Parts: sequence; structure tokens; C-alpha cells
Amino acid sequence: MLWNNVICNQSVKDQLVSMVENNKLSHALLLVGKEGTAALPLALAFAQYLVSIPAPVAAVDDLFGPAPAASETPSFIHPADIATHPASASAFSRASQLLHPDLHITVPTITRKTGEKPVSSQFMAEFRSFVQQQPYGNVYQWLQFIKAENKQGNITAEECN
Repeated sequence: MLWNNVICNQSVKDQLVSMVENNKLSHALLLVGKEGTAALPLALAFAQYLVSIPAPVAAVDDLFGPAPAASETPSFIHPADIATHPASASAFSRASQLLHPDLHITVPTITRKTGEKPVSSQFMAEFRSFVQQQPYGNVYQWLQFIKAENKQGNITAEECN
């Protein structure tokens, strides 16, 4: 999801951008919101942004001393520009499809076979479809989407491991 398309309180978005810009991002964030609010789209857009930021390219030592990096990595790219910035467009393309290797998503799952220990990766294709169709969807809608019927969604110990 594109950063500019997330409908939420602008001050929350500004605070997240400021944390990245000032290199003050903690190791974990918990975005919580009431059903139907932008908590899920904002979390996905922010995660897509974070995994799309280009890593700094280090200078390489050669026979004649340190050589400058082949290309200059920008010090900060705003989330609104990450999708089109040449240094990050490829990574953002994968992240926007929820296919980036550094993007790990955990969702409530259901057991489909007796004795099965479900994990989120078994439901990712369905989750990608769900998010495309209902970006502001809630847990109940997700469980209906995966045809949980009367089963309760769960994040299993297997998922945590």
C-alpha cells in the first residue's frame, strides 16, 4: 500500500517518518487501532517502506586506499517517495506485493487438518488477496475470507517458534 493512500491521522504518520529520519526507530512497534481504522494499512505501508530503504553502500578498500562507493546512498527517502526512488523501486515493488524476503507477517490461522500445526506462511497467498480486496479489513473478515466457519483464529506456538 502506498504511504499517501493510507487514510489516518497525519500526526501519526509524521511521527513514524520522524523516527526514521532521525534514526530513532525502536526494535519493535505496536500499531493498535479500532476495527475499520488504518492500523493494518499503516502497519503494512510502514513495513513496506522500512524494507525498501536502500542500505548504505560502504567504501571499498583497494590497492590505492579507500575508494568511494560506486553510488551515493541517500541519507533519507520520505515514504511518499520510496516507490519511485531509483535506489528503492525494486525492493518496494516486492514489498508492496508482500513478497519481500525481509517482510514477515503473522496472521491468525486455523487448523484445516487434524493434528496440523498451522503457520502464517501457509496462508500468505490468501492474506495477499485479502489485503488487496479489503485493506481496512478486520480479524472477523479475515477469518470469513479463509472460510474458518466456527473455528477461532489463533497464532500458534509453532508460529512463535
